[in-house]
Amino acid sequence: MHPIIKPLGILLFITLLMSGLTSISTNSPGLAPDPTDDRHESTYSEWEDAFIISNDKGVGITRSSGGGPNVSPTPDPDDGKISIDIEKHTNGYDSDNAPGLEVLVVSPVEWTYNVTNTGDLPLQDVVVLDNDGSVNPVYLSGDANENEILDSGEVWVYNASGTAEEGQYANIGNVTAYHGIMMVYDEDLSHYFGVTEPVFEASPSIDLEKHTNGHDNDTAPGLEILVGSP
Repeated sequence: MHPIIKPLGILLFITLLMSGLTSISTNSPGLAPDPTDDRHESTYSEWEDAFIISNDKGVGITRSSGGGPNVSPTPDPDDGKISIDIEKHTNGYDSDNAPGLEVLVVSPVEWTYNVTNTGDLPLQDVVVLDNDGSVNPVYLSGDANENEILDSGEVWVYNASGTAEEGQYANIGNVTAYHGIMMVYDEDLSHYFGVTEPVFEASPSIDLEKHTNGHDNDTAPGLEILVGSP
């Protein structure tokens, strides 16, 4: 074999491999196979599986549909923090702990969900749900520039309503959002206690105090006043 053919074959093999061809033979191109050579011919199929590359920039390689792997950048932790917070109120009260607010049975109940981007990076695809399937939070306000992106420090307000049930009640509001392929999640519990009649903490009362010339003269003889004076 000419001494230059083998290096050229190796170089061409590497070139074809990097181009993502479906099948590449280890035999040098253009050379007839040796019929006396019983070595198994190995082939290299298309890159079908993902390669995992670990580095400091958080770059992952996903499964390819052909022609080589797809590189998907992921957020660099040094670029900022990714986080979210949801606070759920029942009739305006932050009722995290039972029994919560007392509510008259069959009276209206209103839940408010305040969703805040507590991180440094913008969040997209914000979804607010409730674990009670009959409660459906609806977006009200908060997207200041109306770009459908929850910017850092921005607060979006959602609302849902229902009817009070008797006894102890609790439901959980939750939120998910994304920055690139990174997901963030938070949830908040809220309570109320349904009662059949109002409960007053104190009985109604009133008091009247009468003064004469600025003095409280409950007992006789009272204040002495010159006859004819006002």
